[in-house]
Amino acid sequence: MADAFLGVVRVLSVWGVMGDLIATPLNEAGPDFPNRLIMLMSPYAGWGSRFDGNTAARWAQVALAVTYAEEVTEEVRQSVIDALLHIVSNNCLISYNGCSFTFNFSRASPILPELWAWLKEQPPLPPICSGRMMGTQAHAVRRVRELGDVEILKSYLFLVWSEWNGIDQGGFTEMCAAIGKELGRNGMGCHREVLITRLDHILGQLDSGLEHLRKQNPTLDEDHIPTARKQYGKLRDVLVGVNEEA
Repeated sequence: MADAFLGVVRVLSVWGVMGDLIATPLNEAGPDFPNRLIMLMSPYAGWGSRFDGNTAARWAQVALAVTYAEEVTEEVRQSVIDALLHIVSNNCLISYNGCSFTFNFSRASPILPELWAWLKEQPPLPPICSGRMMGTQAHAVRRVRELGDVEILKSYLFLVWSEWNGIDQGGFTEMCAAIGKELGRNGMGCHREVLITRLDHILGQLDSGLEHLRKQNPTLDEDHIPTARKQYGKLRDVLVGVNEEA
C-alpha cells in the first residue's frame, strides 16, 4: 500500500505531503516505520517548519542504518540523495543550536559527510527531482565546498547539473568560484574533464528541443532551454578556461 501511494505522489509531483508521516517516527518513539519506507518518503516531506536540525540529524542516522543493515536499491539511494539536497538547501536544518540556528553539519557532525560520500557513486536522479534544483542554491553549494572533499564536490556538480533543471543564480556564482579554486588546482584535470563531458551531454540534450525533454519531464516551461543553455554554456567556458590555464 505504501509503495502504491508513493507511486501516485511521484506521478503527481506532490511535495510536502509526507511531512507529518515521517516527522512522527523521527521526532518521537512513535510508529515503527521501516527504514526503507522513511527513506522513500523523505524527498516528499517538504522539510519545512515541522522539522529542525535535530530531526534532520535523526533522518541521517536512519539513512546510514539503511546502508549498513539492508541491501540498498537504486530507488532508495536516489531518495536519500534527493532528500539530502532538500535538507542542505534549508538553512534552518543546516544550522541549529538551541534557540538559534547555528549548527553546521559539515563540521559538527560525522553523519552528513558520510552521506555526501554516496554522491561519489553518481547514481542517476530521475527527470523530475525537486531536490536537484533546490540543491543548487548558494548556501547549499557552500556547504558542499566546506566538506573539503574534491571528489564529493565533483560528484555533487555532476548530479545537480542536468538538462532537467537550471541553477539558482546565487549557486551559479558559487559554482564558478569552486571551479576556479577547488577544481582549479594542479592535479584536478581529470575532474575537470569529467565535468566538461557532463556539460557537453547536457548541452546536447538541450539542443534536442523542449518537446523531446517534455516526454520525460512535462513540467518544463518555454524559458527552460534558453536559460539552462546560457548557464551550462557559461560553466563549460569557465571549466575550459581553468583547464587551459592549468
